[in-house]
Amino acid sequence: MNKIYRFVVVTILLTMILLPISNIGQAAIGGTVTELTASYNNSTGTVKVTGAGEGIAKEIIVIEILKPNGDLLYFGTASLDNGSFESSITVGALAVGTYKVRSADYTGGSYNVAQFSVASTGGPPIDEEVDDSRPTPSKPETPKQSEQKTELQVETEPSKVTATIKATGVTDRDGQTIINIPTDNMNKVIADALVKAEESGINKVDIKIAVETTGDNKSLEIILPKEVIRNIKESRIDSLTIDTPIGSILFDEKTLKEIGDTSEGDLVICIAYSDKDKLSSEAKELVEDRPAFDFSVMSGEKQISKFNGKLTVRIPYSPKPMENVEAIVVYYINPQGKPEIVRNCMYNENTGQITFKTNHFSTFAIGYNSISFDDVQEDAWYSKAVSFIAARNITAGTSDNNYTPMGKLNRAQFIVMVMRAYGIQPDTYPVDNFADGGNTYYTGYLSAAKRLNISQGVGNNLFLPDKEITRQEMFALLYNTLKTMEELPTEATGKRIEDFFDVNLIESWAKEAMKALVEGGIISGSNGRLEPKSTSTRGEMAQLIYNILKK
Repeated sequence: MNKIYRFVVVTILLTMILLPISNIGQAAIGGTVTELTASYNNSTGTVKVTGAGEGIAKEIIVIEILKPNGDLLYFGTASLDNGSFESSITVGALAVGTYKVRSADYTGGSYNVAQFSVASTGGPPIDEEVDDSRPTPSKPETPKQSEQKTELQVETEPSKVTATIKATGVTDRDGQTIINIPTDNMNKVIADALVKAEESGINKVDIKIAVETTGDNKSLEIILPKEVIRNIKESRIDSLTIDTPIGSILFDEKTLKEIGDTSEGDLVICIAYSDKDKLSSEAKELVEDRPAFDFSVMSGEKQISKFNGKLTVRIPYSPKPMENVEAIVVYYINPQGKPEIVRNCMYNENTGQITFKTNHFSTFAIGYNSISFDDVQEDAWYSKAVSFIAARNITAGTSDNNYTPMGKLNRAQFIVMVMRAYGIQPDTYPVDNFADGGNTYYTGYLSAAKRLNISQGVGNNLFLPDKEITRQEMFALLYNTLKTMEELPTEATGKRIEDFFDVNLIESWAKEAMKALVEGGIISGSNGRLEPKSTSTRGEMAQLIYNILKK
C-alpha cells in the first residue's frame, strides 16, 4: 500500500473518527447543518436521517443517535451531495422512548438536533439480547434483508491487520438468508483497520465479514453497497473474506480492484447448496451423496463469473468413516455438466474444511477419488503424498498399476506433474515446440512450457525430456511455474541461501530461483546442504508437490 496515500487517508479518517465530541460542539470554525429530520422504521430497524449543509468545506458531516437516557447509540458520518445528505442507519429493534439525532460539520461548528419517537417495539429493548431460539418467521413475499446485530473487531498480527464485521441475519422457513451490510458500519471497519495498520507499521489489511444466521441455510445472499465497494478499492484493501455457515470466499486484491473498476451497482454474493437433481449422470456418479454448491457474484444487473484475480473458497465437510482424507477432492461442474477435478483442492483435518482456489464461479461439488498403486505401501513415507497427487490426476503412475516411487525422475515427468498441479493445460495443437518434443504424453506440456517461458530448454531448442533432472533444474522450473501462476511465496521465513554449505555449487542460472524458494520456505535442504546437482526420485517429487500445495 502506498505510504503517502495511506498517510493522507488515515489522517482524514482519524480526524473523522477520533475527533472529540466536545470539539465539534464548541469549535468556532465549521459550517452549519440545516433542515435536519429523523424518522424510524419499526419493521426494518432503520433510522432515516436527512438534512442540508451550509459552509461545510469538506462536505462531510457527523451523525449521532442518542438513546432516551442520553447514552450514545450510534456514531458515524455522511457525505453531502449538492448541499444535502440522506443516510439510512441500521440500529435494530428499539425500546419505547424518544431518541435524539445530532448532526454537525465534522471539522467544527454547532450541532443541529432532531428527534424521533418509538411508540411500540417490534423486538426486545436495545439493551437486551435477541433470543435466536424464537420460531422462524413466515416467509414474506419478498425475503427481508437482514441488517441487524453488527459487531466490529480489529485484530493485529505480525504481518497483517484483520478487521471483522459480524452480521446476523434471519433465516426464513425456506432456508434463505439475505444480509445487507450497512454502508456506515462497513466503512468504519475499513477506517479502523487502516488506522491500526498505520499505527502498527503494517502494510497488509484484510477485511472479514463473519455471517451468523438464525436457522439451517440453503442459500445466503450478502449485499455490499456500491459505496463500500468503491471504498474498498480506493483504500487498497488486500483481501475481503465472506465467512458463512455454508462456506467462505476470500477475494484477493486483484479481484477486488477488478470488481471496483467494473462495478455497476451493489455487489450481491450468493452461496447456496446446489440442487443435485440437476447434475449430469456423470457428475452424480462422482459426487454421490456429498454436497454440491452454487457460487455467484452479481454487480448491479450483471453477473460476474470469471475473475482476473483469485478466489479462495473453503467448504465444511465431514469425511465418511473409511475415507482417506488425501482422496477427498472438489469437482468443477462445467456448463456442459461435465465434472472437472480441481487439482489445488485440499482437505484440512484441523478445520474440517476443504479449500481450493479458482478464478471463476459456478457449481462445485465434493467428491472422492481414491487411487492406489501396487508398489506404494500404506506405511511408506511418501504414501500420503502419492495418494494426494493421484487423486487429483496429477499423476497416473508408470505402468502395470505402479507408481515407481524409487525411480529416478526425468525432466518430462517433472514438468508435466508441476504443470498439472497448477492447472496449466497442455497445448492441443503445438505450434512452436522443442525439437525433441516428440508426439507423446508430454508433447503439449513442453509446448505450453516454452510458450509461457517456464522453460527455454537446455540449448539448441532441445529440452531433453528423458534426462534425469537435477535438483537445481527442478527448482528453476518450479520457480518459473510459480512465477507464471503468481504463486511465488511472499512472506519471508528468515532462512538464507548463504546458510547452506554447498551454495557455491549452484549454477548462476539457478541461483535466483533457489534463493527465492529457500527464503519462501519451499526448499529446506538436508543436513545444511541443498545438493543442487543431485537427482530426485518420483517419491520425493510427490512429497514436494504435496508440501507446496498444502502450505
